[in-house]
Amino acid sequence: MIEQNREFEFLKLVDDVHWTAITPSTDFTDGPKTAYRIGGSHIIQSAAGKEEISVANFAAALLDESEQPKHTREQFSVVDA
Repeated sequence: MIEQNREFEFLKLVDDVHWTAITPSTDFTDGPKTAYRIGGSHIIQSAAGKEEISVANFAAALLDESEQPKHTREQFSVVDA
């Protein structure tokens, strides 16, 4: 984890790299793609007060961001809606 933090801090310093960091919730669950919420750089909770995301929703958030970037040079979190 320390090395990841170091690499993340380095990315924030360089200006010739396009990057995005996605912070998942604390728990991955099985389940279909439904809806997800996007937050800032810290883990957020769902409307039900849970810090979890389905693998399908995480994949959808990853694909959505890669197809229509909205968080270039940013970190964002994702959680089940």
